[in-house]
Amino acid sequence: MKTRVIVSTSTSPMDNRSLLVVDDASRRGVIVDPSFEPEPLSRAIAEHGAEPVAVLLTHGHIDHIAGIPLMPEAEGLPIWVHSGDAPMLTEPMLNGSFLFGVEWVPIEPTRLLGDGEVIELGGLTLRILHTPGHSPGGITIDVNGGEALITGDLLFRGGVGRTDLPGGDQATMVRSLRRVLEEFDDPPVHPGHGKATTLAHERATNPFLQMWSLV
Repeated sequence: MKTRVIVSTSTSPMDNRSLLVVDDASRRGVIVDPSFEPEPLSRAIAEHGAEPVAVLLTHGHIDHIAGIPLMPEAEGLPIWVHSGDAPMLTEPMLNGSFLFGVEWVPIEPTRLLGDGEVIELGGLTLRILHTPGHSPGGITIDVNGGEALITGDLLFRGGVGRTDLPGGDQATMVRSLRRVLEEFDDPPVHPGHGKATTLAHERATNPFLQMWSLV
């Protein structure tokens, strides 16, 4: 199977990374986590002739959903999010939009995802892993059986997601990280912030994985 995972340039002052995941053959795909400044993502959609069929969210914090109403390409698309974070799409106090001066207009999710759910788009297979800790409904997206991982705010290059926000929990974060480390060998990792990495690189260098005795 061939896919193309396109990471846009930084889409917020916090170096959010919005993604476009596309099936090479059909050009169908999903927009992942559109942030405050989604123009680079829009350009990627045009440059690659992609046909997004949904917006797929790794979690519901404002810096991962703010681009939904700003992108013409997202207009009318179904919104897919884990059930644990669905309330964030309608409650500004939960998604943190008030902290950024954003007047959030509630959005009703179209599809509530669950752990182990599989989404198929042509030759593209996306498996949903419920990996809470940063938020109650945080997910990791397994692209084509370990071809790549999209980790949202679970795992970064040299770091992990914060757990001091409402709904965050460090012990839960550790369990989610352990699950990913045990299930996968060395796929490319596309985090929600910062540069891409690999699971092997994080095993060898990530201080949080070492501190929590996960490697």
